[in-house]
Amino acid sequence: MIAFDVNVFVYAIDRTCEHHAEAREVLEAALGGAETVAVLESTLVSTARIVTHPRLMSSPLRPEEALEFCAAVRGAPAALSTPPMPAAWGHFHDLVMQLGMRGSDLSDVWLTAQATALGARFVTYDRGFWRFPDLDVTILG
Repeated sequence: MIAFDVNVFVYAIDRTCEHHAEAREVLEAALGGAETVAVLESTLVSTARIVTHPRLMSSPLRPEEALEFCAAVRGAPAALSTPPMPAAWGHFHDLVMQLGMRGSDLSDVWLTAQATALGARFVTYDRGFWRFPDLDVTILG
């Protein structure tokens, strides 16, 4: 099983990003592939928030365009919408306490906890995910 970070979705959408081609290729291959892609709702919400924000994107999407992207991801052949697993909260709690995490890092901790609870490989451009023990992570770029 694969789970994607928000940055992979954002880069796949943002044609001006240096990682656009790679992110789009990786995402399309996964969503059409044989391995299950865990679609984390928090990742979709964050993606929609970022790509529609005029201060974060030079050419922000209209809300309906962002939601169309999210629907396409959710409807892809390999996609499986995955609500948070019961074990995710325990993983989240343990990581916060063990690593002294706080503030904006908590979003990354939550994604890590969900991927770990699912037994999913987490794909991201953010090298900061190396800090999480037991996370099977692939760093792109």
